[in-house]
Amino acid sequence: MRTSCTDADLVRRVYRTVAAGDRAAAVALVDEWFAEDAVLALPESLPYGGVLRGRAVLRRVFGAAASPGEVTADTLGPRDLTVTNVTASDGRVVAELAFNYHSPALPAPIPMTAVEVWRRSGGLVAEIRAYYGDTAACLGAGAPALTH
Repeated sequence: MRTSCTDADLVRRVYRTVAAGDRAAAVALVDEWFAEDAVLALPESLPYGGVLRGRAVLRRVFGAAASPGEVTADTLGPRDLTVTNVTASDGRVVAELAFNYHSPALPAPIPMTAVEVWRRSGGLVAEIRAYYGDTAACLGAGAPALTH
């Protein structure tokens, strides 16, 4: 059952759950708080970049991000996530992030920063736009493409 929360509180809650490595809770948050047609737009220059559409796809993305353990093609990406700042204004939330980027092709993770802009509509997450600090480093990691 969905309870009321501010846009910024929801964003913090999602990141906190992902950082805790709680896959079941992350998937439950997507089910509860994301619109059926929600969109995650990743930098196009990434091997797995582009627009990911739909709650079912985002369940997989956030579930994988919250999965501790071995890094595979399905679980590559941000780990050791820290939220450094959250700002909310005019129906948008901007989250500044620091994390280690993991890929099965890497001998060690790459320190990374990103900014994600979240937008809710009708109380549900409608869109997230991600901007990575160094997409070239991810390209050098040989990250495999995600299936959209």
